[in-house]
Amino acid sequence: MNEYTICMSNQAQDDYDSIFLYVVPHSLQRAKDFTKKLLDKIKSLKHDALRGTIDRSNDCRFILFKPYYIYYDVDEKTNNVEIVHIRHTARAPYKRY
Repeated sequence: MNEYTICMSNQAQDDYDSIFLYVVPHSLQRAKDFTKKLLDKIKSLKHDALRGTIDRSNDCRFILFKPYYIYYDVDEKTNNVEIVHIRHTARAPYKRY
């Protein structure tokens, strides 16, 4: 099994930061705990990046971390994973192109 390097696009980093800032007014500790678990889920792709569902309309994969979808690209030649977007499941479907 390959080990992948994980990176986040600017969009995904903005999404991650926005999630933290959304939760902070309710509880700083909850925001820290939730975003740590979200980051752990993202890091889990390091060992099994191909497990995500293929989203053919956006030419990428995604995994669910309720209530968010984590969209990502996998480059099997370089063993790189790029997180491209983190999107709440209640929002309209992600349209990459």
